[in-house]
Amino acid sequence: MMNEIIRTRNALTPYVGKDGERTPYNFKRHAIQNSLYGVDIDPGAVEIAKLRLWLSLIVDEEDIKQIKPLPNLDYKIMRGNSLLGIQKERGGMRDMFYDHSMSELEKLKQLHLSEANSNQKKKYKEKIDELISQITHGHREFDFEVYFSEVFRSKDRGGFDVVIANPPYIRIHKQEQNKNIKELIKQMYVSAYKDFDYYVLFIEKGLNILRKDGVLTYITPDKYLVREYGSKIRSLILQYSIVELFDLSRATDIFEAATYPLISIIQKNNKLDKITIKIARTIRNLTEQYKEIVIPKQRCIDNDRIEIIDPLFDKLIAKIFSQSSKLSEILEDGQLFCGTPRAKDYHSWSKHITSAKKTDGCLRLLVCSNIQPYVINHKKKVRTVGLSIFAPYFCNNKKMISETRWQDFSFTPKILIRGNDTRITAVLDEEGSVFIGVYAIKIYAKIADDYKYLLALLNSKLYQWIFSVQNPSIKIGGEFFSINAPHILRLPFKQIASGQRVDFNKLVDKILHLTKDDDYLENSAKQAKVRDYEKQIDQLVYNLYALTPKEIKIVESEISRRQ
Repeated sequence: MMNEIIRTRNALTPYVGKDGERTPYNFKRHAIQNSLYGVDIDPGAVEIAKLRLWLSLIVDEEDIKQIKPLPNLDYKIMRGNSLLGIQKERGGMRDMFYDHSMSELEKLKQLHLSEANSNQKKKYKEKIDELISQITHGHREFDFEVYFSEVFRSKDRGGFDVVIANPPYIRIHKQEQNKNIKELIKQMYVSAYKDFDYYVLFIEKGLNILRKDGVLTYITPDKYLVREYGSKIRSLILQYSIVELFDLSRATDIFEAATYPLISIIQKNNKLDKITIKIARTIRNLTEQYKEIVIPKQRCIDNDRIEIIDPLFDKLIAKIFSQSSKLSEILEDGQLFCGTPRAKDYHSWSKHITSAKKTDGCLRLLVCSNIQPYVINHKKKVRTVGLSIFAPYFCNNKKMISETRWQDFSFTPKILIRGNDTRITAVLDEEGSVFIGVYAIKIYAKIADDYKYLLALLNSKLYQWIFSVQNPSIKIGGEFFSINAPHILRLPFKQIASGQRVDFNKLVDKILHLTKDDDYLENSAKQAKVRDYEKQIDQLVYNLYALTPKEIKIVESEISRRQ
């Protein structure tokens, strides 16, 4: 940030006249004393930030005699919890005391900033800390409006011009030991919604401390754009101007794949009705090498999602959904469910897993790696709940799983869908099974005639494309998606005539006939036949939605790029 300030002021020098005061050293010192503030909960990070600012002052100064004593940054770069603050009483005599105390505090901080004498500096610090204690009634939490009061009390400011941060990414369920803080945060932040991540709170805090027309620039995960826990922060952000979203999730040459970072630039006004999104595949020459798309803000407000969808893809998605219902409109309550145990029961499940079926109360245990398109692979070790076991069973003789959920697992037939994959992968379960990290659609009477057709749709190329376009912000590493019920329920489902259904059913029956053979997973000839049948299904799906050759090319090119 300081480099940008210096660069801008240097650029103005030819126009305002160059004199001895317009030097990089003076620009830097002025910026440090008047423009830059910072807060971090890590004391090491605070000291490093101070050191870097001090070093930046002297590194370019050739005349050592010109260097003044280094400024004291104790009240500029501070250690504290940015999210917590102090409830300040206002009104009547309290306002008079508050304003007088703040004015005195700001004078003392300015004196402390440039004081070189260690004894006098210590005295200033003692007075400052005593005055802060009076203002806060002895509370020691960091508070922006107290410690950085000059930023908020200035008539032409009322907050920061720019707020920059790379906040921590921690889901609230991982902080169960701090239940009191969790409840306090929920009272303080509207964005503390569902199983929220701490970074959404920092976005809200950043917006709160901005002045009108100020700019927030954060680098965070992109999950808040579409996840349920991001609903409240999206509503808040969409009240303002989203100047730019820089999607770095596809850039693999700097960030860890699991991070999926997004640079969000938000201005605290409501002047823009469109959102500019830049998609980079490399960090090199970031300002030049990217794909730019523009989406209407109103669509994001209407959908309660900020979807990064190319307008070219958007038209095709709209065409498909104009002919379809959503799965959520077709399936009944409870028809789609996930088998993953509750966190508190997760490791207890290991006591009920065995390598052999002992009683009638046992079902096959499956995880994501067992599930392939149209086939359940039992010929591999299952690694789960701390175990590695070949073709395991789960025995519910001690009722670890409730009777209702056990009936769900035992129900047949049902379609199983992997919860962690690079695509939608679906298979038919006709035996009953217990599963972890897998979703299931029970085949009720309402879709009894359509389940093979649905299985074909889910495994088709068009559905792989639809899913990836609809859900760019649910990736967890590499090209893998963390799939859950809302993502499945948003998929389209087109009602078709019985004659069309027959065509799909015949091809699915041929595939299932081959995949049920014991030697299928080792038989390349049978696998080749299945791939041929899958291609025929893909063509049926394209025809179903009347895709043009150009539209088919869009779908298949994107699928090929991802493979």
